[in-house]
Amino acid sequence: SIPVGLHPTGMSLDEAAGLLYVANGNEDSISVIDVKQNRVIRTFHIQPFSRKANGIAPTALALSKDGGTLYAACGGINAVAVVDVRKWQVEGLIPTGWYPNGLDLSPDGKELAVSTLLGVGSGWRDNEEKRFVLAYRGAAHVVELPDAAQLENYTLAVAENNRMLVGVETRAEAPRRNAKPKAIPSRAGEPSLIEHVVYIIKENRTYDQVFGDMPKGNGDPS
Repeated sequence: SIPVGLHPTGMSLDEAAGLLYVANGNEDSISVIDVKQNRVIRTFHIQPFSRKANGIAPTALALSKDGGTLYAACGGINAVAVVDVRKWQVEGLIPTGWYPNGLDLSPDGKELAVSTLLGVGSGWRDNEEKRFVLAYRGAAHVVELPDAAQLENYTLAVAENNRMLVGVETRAEAPRRNAKPKAIPSRAGEPSLIEHVVYIIKENRTYDQVFGDMPKGNGDPS
């Protein structure tokens, strides 16, 4: 029994190097086990954004043939993290469907297969217009492994999807005096036309099931 991080959910073995990589889903980390010593020799925390974020949730791992790149399915951010295990840094992110939970590389190492637990969301398999909360449609996709330029674009897309920044986070600009009020201010601290936000949660119901027929809500009445 080898103690690792919280909720180990995926493994990948580098037999040549004698290393076992373990994804710790509730600790946002990867443990590296030396299989000759049967002990953890490194713990790498996956933090791909400009500021620390909880809930990255690595669920599955796949290792390149040369042992230099580890692909980590990150269920919490709907992405695959590309990790250089020689430098121990996240090289970039590949966007996926909802909650990726399985990975496999093609024999030639050019394509990555990704399974997503919740896929494209809820929907009845025989009729996409019939939807209810628990009718999730898992999915599998095959992605060509990107070059550096494509990976940079993918990374920016993942950051935008998660309302995060990549790289070094810059200091926010100071609010301007006499700024005209608008619904979403350009800078934090400037006046807004919105006084209150009411957040209504109804258990096991989607927004459209409750408010879909209200034109103001821009919902889906079907």
